[in-house]
Amino acid sequence: MTDTRYKIISIITGYKAVSLERQQTYKGVTSNHLSIFEFEGDQVSRIIEYWK
Repeated sequence: MTDTRYKIISIITGYKAVSLERQQTYKGVTSNHLSIFEFEGDQVSRIIEYWK
């Protein structure tokens, strides 16, 4: 059995972009991350990640 490593905290959709806040648990340490996905058409054009 495997433990859940990621938990999605929130998703915010906007015009041609989506932000995703997730919580990661690895070796007992929990940290939060924010990722922003930008789109051109139906393709991802840029991914920006912020780590806390």
